[in-house]
Amino acid sequence: MSQSTASSVALLKALNYRISSTTTDKLPAAATQIASSLWNCRNILSAATDTKQNNEASIVVHRFKTQLGSLLNDRTIEGRWSAVVLIKATIEAGGVEILSKSNVWVRSLLGILKKPEPPTTRSLAVLTLTRIFMLTWDYSNLIREITTPALTTFIPTSLANIENKRCSSGELQTTLEAFAVLLPRHPTIFRANDAKLRQILTNILFSADGRHFTNEHREVANRLWVLLANCTPKQGGSEKWEETLKAAVTAAHSTSDRLFRSVVEDWQSTTGVPPPSQQILNGEVQSEDGAGLPGWKGVYAGSERLVALLDVIASHLTTASPGSVSVRVGIVADLLTRLFSIVLPQGGKFGFVKPNNQISKDEREAMFSVLPRIHAAGIDIAISLQDRLGSLFIPCAQGFIDQILRVFPSETIDTHVRCTLYRFLAKALDLIGPTMSKNDFVDIAPIVKSCCSDVLPDDDQTSVPSVNSNQAGIKQQLGLAQTSQTHPTEFHELRIAASTLLATTLSRLDATCVLPKLRAQIDRTAALVRSHDLLLASILNPSQKPNTARTQASLLPILARTHPDSISTETLLRPRMPPIKTGYKRSAGDDAEDEEDEEDEEEMEAEEAEPEPIPELGPEPEVEPVYEHQDDFTVSQPDTAEPTPLAALAQEPPSSYATAFSDPQATPTAKRPAAETAEQDIAAKRMRSEDAVGGGEQVITTRTVVEIPVTASDVAMGGAAADDEDDGSGSDFEMPTLTAELSSDEEE
Repeated sequence: MSQSTASSVALLKALNYRISSTTTDKLPAAATQIASSLWNCRNILSAATDTKQNNEASIVVHRFKTQLGSLLNDRTIEGRWSAVVLIKATIEAGGVEILSKSNVWVRSLLGILKKPEPPTTRSLAVLTLTRIFMLTWDYSNLIREITTPALTTFIPTSLANIENKRCSSGELQTTLEAFAVLLPRHPTIFRANDAKLRQILTNILFSADGRHFTNEHREVANRLWVLLANCTPKQGGSEKWEETLKAAVTAAHSTSDRLFRSVVEDWQSTTGVPPPSQQILNGEVQSEDGAGLPGWKGVYAGSERLVALLDVIASHLTTASPGSVSVRVGIVADLLTRLFSIVLPQGGKFGFVKPNNQISKDEREAMFSVLPRIHAAGIDIAISLQDRLGSLFIPCAQGFIDQILRVFPSETIDTHVRCTLYRFLAKALDLIGPTMSKNDFVDIAPIVKSCCSDVLPDDDQTSVPSVNSNQAGIKQQLGLAQTSQTHPTEFHELRIAASTLLATTLSRLDATCVLPKLRAQIDRTAALVRSHDLLLASILNPSQKPNTARTQASLLPILARTHPDSISTETLLRPRMPPIKTGYKRSAGDDAEDEEDEEDEEEMEAEEAEPEPIPELGPEPEVEPVYEHQDDFTVSQPDTAEPTPLAALAQEPPSSYATAFSDPQATPTAKRPAAETAEQDIAAKRMRSEDAVGGGEQVITTRTVVEIPVTASDVAMGGAAADDEDDGSGSDFEMPTLTAELSSDEEE
């Protein structure tokens, strides 16, 4: 037995002892710790049966499974609750080995759903069964043995539980989520319960029985409403999907006919929707929809119905369809055009809306009060349509923007409208921003300006409570003066949407489209809120004046101070990449000309590099340090009266210089490196060319060697240099010896 197996066996023994030694009333507190420790025993839980027969691991695993089975049928609620938790953890750790033998546990879990158990126990049972069904999807034999027989009991039992009015909110949410996961994989089993499930979803979405449902319930119900199209026989899911979408749009138009009867609509359908009849003008506003939905009565109930239908339409666009479907964008766009054509009056003036005098003013004002929520739901549909179509949304993006912009001036006070409007514009500018001109951005500029106000935090309103003067003085002396601060409600989603729109405006639009005053306000907002995305977008897209290419000051110092650990800040400050050359590109003709110039230069150098005869200098003497004075080396006169060797040499006649090389008995200098020889050749050629050009008096310019007094250290250095020269092979890394000599060109 390996060390890991032995440790797993020891741990599982300890878990068995803890389960058996803990009383059932205290077992739920220990069940969570036991479940987290089971993952460390997965190697023996997932081992095949033939590998652990007649050994200690097999005995320990069998004992553990027996304890779970007895707990699952325990008389106490705590015991059954703990058993459900441990069974889920055991199946996830044991894998297919435990899963293939879980039929007994599945039947016991289904029995728990049928009993009047607490809502938490039933919710955990639903979660455990759903997890078991999901783990069997990779094994067809397990689907036949476990999933298919269990689902036929699981679905109607769960529907009966959530249909009960005593069903808790958590159990309803868990059951609907489980149905949404299982329905696409097992549509034929759900087909038998399609009608009952649709009725429950109708009650949740349209609240016919007066029960309260949360937004999470409605979101899951909308997804299930769309997924029910999978249950259509003979692969008719796509046609059913299109049919339900068209029915939702038709019901929305029918509700709008009655809800908007207090105004005269300036809208004409482009998809053949008939205008509202005159019968709806009589009596109280109410409806009996023909789409199988319950009726409603009153303006507020009508607005709830219209918003619910708009959410159903949006769910059709966001939920995965059973197959390839044809999205009829025209009917959706026609409905949104109708909704956005009605706006709130500004300053007591109706503007685009004409009131209907046949309807009372109270009903019209009630309709205007619910209009922002309807518009927000309509903008959500536009966002869903944009997410679904992607780049195919570009042709109709500008039309949607123009319609939605009509809503902003009159409904800017509504937070939900602003939030959804910011989200839509951010996605729209991401698509068509690079193609927009300065005139196109003029209408969007007020919305961007409003984003700056929404991103900035509100000032804290501080108020000092009224206290007696004596008490105030004592508390002030003790440092206990109290002030009450009221923090206004913060809308986190609104700030995120506004910040995203500002960053998209800077990154996707041309810098010249944004007015300088607005750009300054955006940069100021980015600096105040210290937003990383805003600062980065401003730096990467610097502002420019309309008539010049000069950029304005950058916010990079602020980004470096506020976000020094960001990788983007490091990239901007210290880019580690080669420079990219832009501008003039060389052509093949330019390369050919450069090659010809290089060939000419090589020929000229070859002609100038012809060897010149060098006079023999005799045998090499002992090497001693000699300093050669270069042509541009100047010697300053010393302050002493005695002339230096260089000064004495300068006073000698020029004839004495020539004897340095003419006399064969002259003492030669040390061997010079090849670099100095080349310099001498160049100097000699320069001298000959000057003689040829001058043509007059010939000036004798020769080189001579001047011995300079050296010290013992210099001799040592010179000896070392001589050794290096003798042993060297002409490498470029050798240091040539330095010699000092007079100027070779007296004219210079």
